[in-house]
Amino acid sequence: MGPTREVCAEDGLDEDCDGQVNEAESCDRVPCRTISAGVFHTCAVMDDDTVRCWGINTSHLLGNSQVPEEGSTTPVVATSLVNVEHVEAGTWNNCVVYRDGGAHCWGYDGQEDDWNISSGVDFHPEGVLLADVQPSVDHTCSLSTTDGVYC
Repeated sequence: MGPTREVCAEDGLDEDCDGQVNEAESCDRVPCRTISAGVFHTCAVMDDDTVRCWGINTSHLLGNSQVPEEGSTTPVVATSLVNVEHVEAGTWNNCVVYRDGGAHCWGYDGQEDDWNISSGVDFHPEGVLLADVQPSVDHTCSLSTTDGVYC
């Protein structure tokens, strides 16, 4: 069973997927499609195929360099991400799968490096379409549409 799709309306629903209801003043009319929670942050793919994240911004988790390390309780746009199908929030990193079957990851890489969203890692094996990606503390694995696993 997939996530419940939220709608922006004056009916008390969580229109921006941040766990708060009745936020008419911040309603941006873009419902979320999927959501994933890390340890200290959460990210959602919106119906416009962009990503919004909230929580702490250590290791650039929110994907927006304009947000201080303390983070944001309000969802912020993860810059440079468009045509996103799926997002997975890891412990200290995040990954997205694009509609074209490629992937992009950013945050802490387990090797003492922090990748902001623009210096993160793109992954798109030739001739392979990715269906899912799962970031972990020190490694990331992805699943192709033909059930191949890449780590």
